[in-house]
Amino acid sequence: MFAIPSKKRKFSSKVESKLDPFWVTGFFDAEGSFVISIYESKDRAIGWRVAPEFKITLHKRDEVILNNIKEFFGVGTITSYKYTLNYKVRTLKDITEIIIPHFEKYPLITQKKADYELFKQVILIIKDKNQLDKNALQEIVNIRASLGWGLSYKLLNEFPNTNPVTRPIIKDQEIKNPFWLTGFTDGEGSFMVSMSKVNNTLKERIQLEFKLTQHSRDIELMKYIALYLNCGNAYENRNAIDYRVVKLSDIIEKIIPFFQTYPLLGIKYLDFSDFVKVANLLNEKEHLTIEGLTKIKEIKAGMNKGRYLK
Repeated sequence: MFAIPSKKRKFSSKVESKLDPFWVTGFFDAEGSFVISIYESKDRAIGWRVAPEFKITLHKRDEVILNNIKEFFGVGTITSYKYTLNYKVRTLKDITEIIIPHFEKYPLITQKKADYELFKQVILIIKDKNQLDKNALQEIVNIRASLGWGLSYKLLNEFPNTNPVTRPIIKDQEIKNPFWLTGFTDGEGSFMVSMSKVNNTLKERIQLEFKLTQHSRDIELMKYIALYLNCGNAYENRNAIDYRVVKLSDIIEKIIPFFQTYPLLGIKYLDFSDFVKVANLLNEKEHLTIEGLTKIKEIKAGMNKGRYLK
């Protein structure tokens, strides 16, 4: 039987622990973004302003993670909007002296690294120019056109001669430290329990599932994760790719021990805790009793979207 992670662990705004730098990179691979905003500005000689931004947006329930990340980097601000929190680093000094050195030492491995490489090119242009001229601005626009979702209609109209640069393809997707996968799971992972009726009987089929979801462009990484954990498979789903582990023996022998050795840090830790409880009940065959089945239903009802945090 697996030890159940303690529910006494508190999830508040208080910083609880030092973060592993690979966890930070893994989490950013899942949830972060590199933003280059270009907008009209009357106080600039060329009439345009370029604003780089390192950003993570999360639901307020994961406030502890953003506080941990802010404390880890020692720079940036956290702002609140309705049910979300934004951690942003905007100053050129902080980006060049703190953010970029981190990702050079602990590199991203999803295709988001392509955004990072393009973002870095823009930072270098801004640093090399005390004041941007039209040629430098067009060079930045060319890069921005290949970053994220590309250019807005306004920028496309304002810069008709834009020639998007070639977007890099990231090939080195080796997981160099297990904490990368923990951080990535804190952002993209799901621990789920599903129940369905067995045909023509009153019995119920219970299945545990560990899942990671990513854009289909990262299919090779998801296949690599299956090899890294030595279980599960990657499945294409339209523009997404799902890595799924549903075999109970793999969950008990590989997935649960991994995350007990390299623990999750956000509220997903609570879902994992409940996931372990159900795994224990299944492993002890308690789901075959009315009492055990009732316990599983109660646990399932309080997981993921059913969880209420005060």
